[in-house]
Amino acid sequence: MTARDLVGELTRGTVAPVYLVVGDDEAGKDEVVARLIALVDEDLRAFNVERFTAGDTHPDDVVFTARTRPMLGERRVIVYAHIERLFKGRQKAIEVEDESGPDDPPADPGGLERYLASPEPSTVLVLVASDINRATRLGKQLDKLSRSVECDGFVQDGFNGAAAAVREAMQFASDRLEAAGKRADAAALTALVERAGPDIVRLRKDIDTLVLFVGDAPAVSAQDVRLVVGAAQQFDDWAVTNAIAAGDAATALRHVQLMIENGASPFQMLGQIGWWVRSRMVQSAPQRVAASIRALYRADGASKLGRNPQVVLERLVVELCGPARRAA
Repeated sequence: MTARDLVGELTRGTVAPVYLVVGDDEAGKDEVVARLIALVDEDLRAFNVERFTAGDTHPDDVVFTARTRPMLGERRVIVYAHIERLFKGRQKAIEVEDESGPDDPPADPGGLERYLASPEPSTVLVLVASDINRATRLGKQLDKLSRSVECDGFVQDGFNGAAAAVREAMQFASDRLEAAGKRADAAALTALVERAGPDIVRLRKDIDTLVLFVGDAPAVSAQDVRLVVGAAQQFDDWAVTNAIAAGDAATALRHVQLMIENGASPFQMLGQIGWWVRSRMVQSAPQRVAASIRALYRADGASKLGRNPQVVLERLVVELCGPARRAA
């Protein structure tokens, strides 16, 4: 499940005895851990919240603490970080020869496997990892017996036009703004996501900056985004040609604007499109090549006459997408 799903479960009062918080979004994992720690009253956290790190603390010591009854309150939260270290063994020694000898074998999971099978009802054990080896016995047990919260950011390839990936990022931004007491319309969310791309760290930072910028205002606008947030990220050098190939003029024009905002030269982009028509369109859509070459010739002539290069480029993109596709 996602962090958003976890919030929903906790709001409904559903609390699992063991959570696996896994992924490479470190800030996202920290926020999930903080939400789980908040299950313990703030006044009692000094007694009933403990943190351990794999490699520094043996799993048996963590299990012993997890089996200890909470003091004064009804629940303890135990955080065991970097448990990916429990899965690391001799692989590094195989990949890289080390004169000092082979690496140590994987850490003994000790009583952790038994604890997963029979957790303490009054304890929430939070296991945090960048990744786990799901082929091992411990990995299989975690898959089966823990509630997994995935913190992996956004799919990189999704920002070449895949609607699902963009919607996920927009929902993330909307939820985070709402949590800060702000609302944003579709235009503002689109501008935010277009600038951050699949970089969830940047998106989180941009949202926090916007919240500070608007102050007491209840909403964030697209103009606020343009004023505060940096230049748009160039998601893919071939995003424009990919959109042309799909006949999607709107997406192609949006990526033209983003790439120019990010410092790309319209003349360079014209050259790139010309290369793509001659080298790639010949293979994928040969029936469109002749008309596309004529459009390129007209665009080249217009740019040499001193016409606005961005306007020339945008007109070329629309023409290459074709009237039928534009209507679609």
